[in-house]
Amino acid sequence: NALTTEELARFTTAQVRALTTEQINNLSTANLAAMGTAQYAALTSDQVNAFTTGQVRSLETADVRSITTAALAGLTS
Repeated sequence: NALTTEELARFTTAQVRALTTEQINNLSTANLAAMGTAQYAALTSDQVNAFTTGQVRSLETADVRSITTAALAGLTS
């Protein structure tokens, strides 16, 4: 069952951290746009590593700045 943008926009830190890497990998551009800065800040490095190249390219600058330094370490080449 796919998440709606409205559901994802209301996710708590705990709910964001509970997302599997597969679920992260399957988030649409609209889902990513619906996420707020607190939700991006909640991402773990494994979750950030699950982003596809297309997903990373769709992120807004403010969203990327919200991701913690530790989680950004998940962006591997």
